[in-house]
Amino acid sequence: MILALLVLCLVFVKTTDDVCEDGDASCGAPDGKGECSVFDWESCDLNENGWAQIEKDDWDVDALHSMFPEYEKHEQGSFSKAFGAKFRNFMNMDLDMYWDDGGKGVYNGRLKRRGHSAINTYGGHTFIFYKRGTKKEIIRYLMDSTKTTYIIHPKRNSLKNEEYYAYLATVKTEEDYFKEHGIHWQAPVNRPLPLLNRWKPEHLGKTRAILSNKTHFNCVPESEDLEEMSRCRDGGLTEIDIVTISEKPQVFWIRNFLSSFETEHIISLGYPNIHRSLAGTDGGFESTSRTSKTSWVAQKRSLVMKQIYHRAADVLRLKPKYLREGSNAESMQYVHYKEGEFYNAHHDFGMDGRNNSRYITMLLYLNDRPVETGVDGGETGFPHARGGKGMKAYPDKGDAILFYNILEDGNYDDRSLHEARKPKGNWEKHLCNFWIWDPHR
Repeated sequence: MILALLVLCLVFVKTTDDVCEDGDASCGAPDGKGECSVFDWESCDLNENGWAQIEKDDWDVDALHSMFPEYEKHEQGSFSKAFGAKFRNFMNMDLDMYWDDGGKGVYNGRLKRRGHSAINTYGGHTFIFYKRGTKKEIIRYLMDSTKTTYIIHPKRNSLKNEEYYAYLATVKTEEDYFKEHGIHWQAPVNRPLPLLNRWKPEHLGKTRAILSNKTHFNCVPESEDLEEMSRCRDGGLTEIDIVTISEKPQVFWIRNFLSSFETEHIISLGYPNIHRSLAGTDGGFESTSRTSKTSWVAQKRSLVMKQIYHRAADVLRLKPKYLREGSNAESMQYVHYKEGEFYNAHHDFGMDGRNNSRYITMLLYLNDRPVETGVDGGETGFPHARGGKGMKAYPDKGDAILFYNILEDGNYDDRSLHEARKPKGNWEKHLCNFWIWDPHR
């Protein structure tokens, strides 16, 4: 009976070809192909970076639908009608961009001369472009959900150069892509395929796990001395599950990523430095679409943060060099939401004409939502998930949500649209954004 139980509880490390199918540039695959027992994880054949991948039973789909529910009926179809619009300025002057709200207009940033900009919008909205610093209107555009690119054409023929005519040709390519795939081409037309590795969703409830030797901390070590590090860390290996909760967009639930101590440690580093969150590009600006407060928490702030970055590399199956700040990874962005604060639906990818963009988003949940009467909200919402019915996610403290902003073919995924919903009731939400770029920052 005991022997039968042991056999049933064995899981197996995936072979090198299975794990590292996207190439050596993206992940360090396990060297070994041995068995991993849930009773003796230390017998696992870890790769040179200190992790192994195991297969697990799938999660029950009904249970996932209950944990990550659809939007309420009256909310469905609202944000799901949003789409990304790109603007290209071929004039030799900077422009101010305003959304026409029927009044004085709402400022939406600067569009530099011969530059790029983008916004999340809806069919029927109008955007007006003025000469920078004035109210001299240059052009206005009515948004059309079947069109993603809007060009501010030059007034003088001398500015209609090779670059201008090449860009006009890309619009036809984008239109053909939309007809074939049903989503807009948001990336530069010549953007290469992503370099970095990705988890494939396969199907709803698909469950894999990473066994990592970057175990959880329960205190801050005073040095990297092995004895001191061992005093503050769990022994053995840490199991972190990766569960598919949406196929379009590609969204995963990461279970057991942080310890309770680590979540509180990040809050202690981030909260004292918070300031009003910014939206948009070109340095950003205060916007009524984003009312939270943020600060930045660098990897070098503590040995605990360094370990969290390395553990993220294991979960993402990336070599640690790709998660160094200044390479592909940004510092973590701590975010604080009080009751009623929010961030409207937006994308994390950039549409400034460059091929490099945010590829991976990890959202680290640093506190639980209180289980009390009148307490609700605070979820991360994905309006395009579940065929436009939307999906709301608020996993347990220490868990994370992972999603990809770039598709396998190099296009930016319009369906990765997401929002931070308002906390309701007397509670505050603590979160961390973690972004990894492809092919580089």
